[in-house]
Amino acid sequence: MPIHDWARVDAGVFHGFHLRWIAEICKAMNNGLLPSGYYVDAEQVAERKEVDVLTLQMPTPVGSPAEPSDGGVAVVEAGIGHRVAGKVKKPKPRQRRLVLRHVTGHRVVALLELVSPGNKGRRTSAIEFAGKAYDAIEHGIHVTMIDLFPATRAAPHGLHNIIWRRYDRERVMPPLDRPLTLAAFTGSTPPEMFFEFRRVGEELPAFPVMLSATRGVFVPLAETYAAAFAGSPPYLRDLLTQPATT
Repeated sequence: MPIHDWARVDAGVFHGFHLRWIAEICKAMNNGLLPSGYYVDAEQVAERKEVDVLTLQMPTPVGSPAEPSDGGVAVVEAGIGHRVAGKVKKPKPRQRRLVLRHVTGHRVVALLELVSPGNKGRRTSAIEFAGKAYDAIEHGIHVTMIDLFPATRAAPHGLHNIIWRRYDRERVMPPLDRPLTLAAFTGSTPPEMFFEFRRVGEELPAFPVMLSATRGVFVPLAETYAAAFAGSPPYLRDLLTQPATT
């Protein structure tokens, strides 16, 4: 199914789809995509209304391997865009935010963020989104973000570049004809970023949620997107499948 033009609807309408897509991603990942010991669940970030998918790992005994031994693929071999940070800042002491303590006793491995219009509608919102992603990366948590909206005045180079500029002065710019961004940041030293760009009308690719600095699972974004869209109200399906009027 092609990506629809979600800029045609208001943020409240997209929020309903956002929730359905989160549910479909959870269902897909918890039914065979993840190695043993991993699972995902939906969590609400403190002080935010958006719901995020978390990849979590059961507590790992001290001295046990951190790399997944029975699943995931080497993402660097997948042929998608890849950058390694040119500089590494020493992490500053920061209070753990986001959802790092929401699942007691379970270690958070990765976050998957489906970007909402409100995340980039204002400069303060864009900085807050990027800052929380940066905090997660600094604490060793991998972050994947899926942004189906074009650049805004608040984030003219994309949310991914606000995050990436903390580590590298060279921006990773989307092509003019592919303004929608998929980015996966590793919580490693130095951080790395995997990325792809798409446009309205193209199909979403499978894209990684990282399990470690080198390995991840590829989420079937196109299939989960289609399932979520099929569960949308008829008026919304009709609106987004009809050509835009000028």
